[in-house]
Amino acid sequence: MDGNPTTTHRLLHAARGVLLDLADSPDHQHTAQRWRDRVDVVTARLAPDSQGLEGARTLLIRPDGYIAWTDPGREALADALHRWFGDPA
Repeated sequence: MDGNPTTTHRLLHAARGVLLDLADSPDHQHTAQRWRDRVDVVTARLAPDSQGLEGARTLLIRPDGYIAWTDPGREALADALHRWFGDPA
């Protein structure tokens, strides 16, 4: 975002999917660009007191706040984006 602290709630305010990139992964950002009309890509760092996301590098969050996909995971990001957000633009 703009370098200022934010919350997941604020990121989801636009009622769009969010790819929360905690590893600044150019590959994931490039893949998600095909869904840019439905998914916002946000590069961020977790707050030091964050719990439950240890080891996660990237999260795909549905507009309702549920985590649809994580990296590392068993499914490719493009497959998860297609499953939850349809065909790419």
